[in-house]
Amino acid sequence: MLTVATISFAQPGKDREVKNILGIDEQQAADKAMSFLKDVGVPLRAQDGSVGVLDALLRLKMVQLVHGSAEVEIYLEPLTNSQDFDNRIITGTGDMPEPFVDPAASVYLYILMRSDMESLNPGKAVAQGTHAANQMVYEARKKDDQALNELLAEWEGETGKGFGTCIVLSVDNAEMHQLVDRAVLEGIHSAVTHDPEYPLRDGRTMHFIPVDTCAYIFARKLSVSNVVGHLSLMA
Repeated sequence: MLTVATISFAQPGKDREVKNILGIDEQQAADKAMSFLKDVGVPLRAQDGSVGVLDALLRLKMVQLVHGSAEVEIYLEPLTNSQDFDNRIITGTGDMPEPFVDPAASVYLYILMRSDMESLNPGKAVAQGTHAANQMVYEARKKDDQALNELLAEWEGETGKGFGTCIVLSVDNAEMHQLVDRAVLEGIHSAVTHDPEYPLRDGRTMHFIPVDTCAYIFARKLSVSNVVGHLSLMA
């Protein structure tokens, strides 16, 4: 679960500072907290018990210590979504650094759009991508999967408008099916979008044919990069 590490530290002659660091889980948040303290000049080296501090933080979810003349407090707190992280209010003195959000922890909706269909012009591609996005939400809500529902709520809360980041990637038909099959095997929410009445003009005649036009893959960026990371953006 997403976890925020809140670091409050005071060094001689300086105001107390507060830093929020987001991780995909407790371990990553704790590791980043240690790395941040080192970067600002409060390194918890091995001889100072850094391993013990890290273990205590993961076990107790908080530590308070004095490093030399610096006072440090670190807290771990689970979050249900990134919007909660953005809305956190922490009171302190001095300037509060901007929160750090690891882009790899963000939830993305990837649309795999077929580039091997000459008739799939930009207008149709937008329509088919909309079908895929709606299908993703519809099928996610049909599943009895709490983790997926939390992921969806996080994505919808990203903008406060019911939608989050969407990336459209270019594929051919065979690759689209292969990648979706692979994602499904890895437990990633994904599916092919099938249009039962895709419009195809032949001279003066308009045909409506069933065809797989695109697909969706919905997950955290870091968990799906091995599936879609090699793909190019749709031109």
